[in-house]
Amino acid sequence: MTLTSEQESQIAAAVAAAERRTAAEFAVVITPASDDYAGFPLVWSGAIALVAGGLTALLWPTMSVLDLCLVQGATYALTTVLLSLMPVRARLAPPYVRRTRAEALADLQFTARVAERTRDGVGLLLFVSLAEHTAIIRVDHRIAAALPPSTWQTIIDDLVQGARAGRLAEAIIAAIDACATTLAPAFPPKPNQINEIADRVTTL
Repeated sequence: MTLTSEQESQIAAAVAAAERRTAAEFAVVITPASDDYAGFPLVWSGAIALVAGGLTALLWPTMSVLDLCLVQGATYALTTVLLSLMPVRARLAPPYVRRTRAEALADLQFTARVAERTRDGVGLLLFVSLAEHTAIIRVDHRIAAALPPSTWQTIIDDLVQGARAGRLAEAIIAAIDACATTLAPAFPPKPNQINEIADRVTTL
């Protein structure tokens, strides 16, 4: 699932509108996947090749060792190619691995694009990783001090559900609006506030 240029413009407009309702600054980052998961097709292909070799040996006990090795080699090669295709590759990784990789990339993007980029420490990153079906919100120190991490869970859950339903752009816009609503009481807009983080969507 990818965003069109029109949808990216709509999200950027939603960010600009949200920033008029609160002193907080928003950054939106979307990535097709948080990792290439290159090792997992090899592991699964090796396991499948071993199983295929064992079944072949049971079904055709007279098969020569050379032919058995050829069966295993062909199975390994074919499954490696098939399993290396995305998004299948990401699904081969355990859920905790996918979550860890997504969180690591979100932290990296937060550091690069949001952390200490605002004068008052009120930046927020909305990070979406498509292959992992994961959304993550990271906030700067003043927001973290004012609002507990659990504040964002419902917003994240709604975003993920919307993305799974094929409404990625709409879900992101709704999440931005919900974040602004949540932040406005603690961080109301200031007169003549400066746009310190670009409103555009960043696609990795």
